[in-house]
Amino acid sequence: MQVRLHALLRKVPALSNTADAMDLAREILKMIQEEAEKERQQQQQGDQGDSQQAQQHAGGGDPDDSASQGSGSPGQDDQGDQDDGDDSQKAGGNGQQGDDADDQDGQAGKGGDDASQGDDASQQRGAGAGEGDGDDANGQQASGDDQGQGGQADASKGDDASSQPAGSRGAGAKDAPSGDDAAQVLQQVLAAGDGDHIGDAHQSLREELDGVARRGGDASYRTVREATDIISRDAAGNALRDEVKRTTSRIRTQLQGMVQASQRVARRTVRHGKRVDASRLHRLQSGDTRVFQRNTTKRRPNTAVHLLVDASGSMNRQADCGDRMYQVASKAAMAIGMALEAINGVNPAVTYFGGDGHQPVFSAVRHGERVAPNAGKFTFAPTGTTPMAEALWYSAFELVQTKEERKMLIIVTDGDPDDPEATQAVIDLCTASGVEVIGIGVVSGAIARFVSNHVVIDQVEDLQKTLFRLMEQTLTAELAA
Repeated sequence: MQVRLHALLRKVPALSNTADAMDLAREILKMIQEEAEKERQQQQQGDQGDSQQAQQHAGGGDPDDSASQGSGSPGQDDQGDQDDGDDSQKAGGNGQQGDDADDQDGQAGKGGDDASQGDDASQQRGAGAGEGDGDDANGQQASGDDQGQGGQADASKGDDASSQPAGSRGAGAKDAPSGDDAAQVLQQVLAAGDGDHIGDAHQSLREELDGVARRGGDASYRTVREATDIISRDAAGNALRDEVKRTTSRIRTQLQGMVQASQRVARRTVRHGKRVDASRLHRLQSGDTRVFQRNTTKRRPNTAVHLLVDASGSMNRQADCGDRMYQVASKAAMAIGMALEAINGVNPAVTYFGGDGHQPVFSAVRHGERVAPNAGKFTFAPTGTTPMAEALWYSAFELVQTKEERKMLIIVTDGDPDDPEATQAVIDLCTASGVEVIGIGVVSGAIARFVSNHVVIDQVEDLQKTLFRLMEQTLTAELAA
């Protein structure tokens, strides 16, 4: 059953949808039912064999011996013994010839056969089984030669084999489960209900996969982490929001104005239409019939932007402006988030990464949420290392679930990731999947090793201007395309 089960489970990587998974589940269930039926039949056969043996012992021997004894002919007795020897030889070393010898000698002790017949039977069995052990006429066990050519077991082993349940005899029988146990296990599998499951299946699988990833994960693989919601500090967040509004109002207005200008309705004159442009009527004198007005609407942005901000311990350094680096980064992230959410067709999100591999991602604003209600989360303080690979996995996973056609992932970091190989593998996968990755290095050019489209700023105070200029170029270029 295990061999058949492993063969079926090899189909799992090729499953493409839920229907395929259901078909495979049905195949597995059918296989278990077939194996259960086999075990039931083997158990019945074994019970019948044991019953026949019990009847033979109760009747004083096997039917052939009884017939030979009833005939009263020594020649027929010898022929019956010869048949027993042949049966013993056909058994192929299962030790049953020892049982036959014991049964025959027991019958001789009861008077069924004389001593010479017992010796003849013993000799016949010894020859047929390859010099196996026999019994002498006095009923004492006489040791024969060592196992002989057939490698047969001695009489005591034959007795042990005859006492084992059916289906468990033969080579390796001591390691195999009995037929009763195997059938019982299969029936339990088929009759399992909800109460027989081990806890929550999804939670158990998630914990197992997480454990495997931490123990045996390689440089190109990481599980998608769930982002931890940041505890909101509403009072500090509202103060930060008011400050960002004051200091970035001009640049936010400029960004929104440029995007809106590129979206403005354009008017052109055509030869057919319902609305006449009075300023173009003079064209009719020269035969030009392009006097009808038609409005042309330019398409709006259709972009999801995920801003990934480094919140490792190194971002707690003092900046020239007097603030900590993480404070400047948080103000810039809030400012760009508020500017982008005001533009029709742009779907922003802001996430911090820090801590460690067990809790690496912290969500400030998810896609579809607004910045103002989450302002208190932008006061997140830096901690831990730089788990950039895990953060990139999470951000890319969130991006691919958005409905916008264009997907951008912007990384703001001041150093190297914890796992450079894994980081590069995830970035390459994002690029191959159509996710644009842009890196902004803050007082560090380390990001240039991983992202070809990158900007390095020497002062953290330049982060706001860099972000706005980057989005301005990106969105207006998209509308012009």
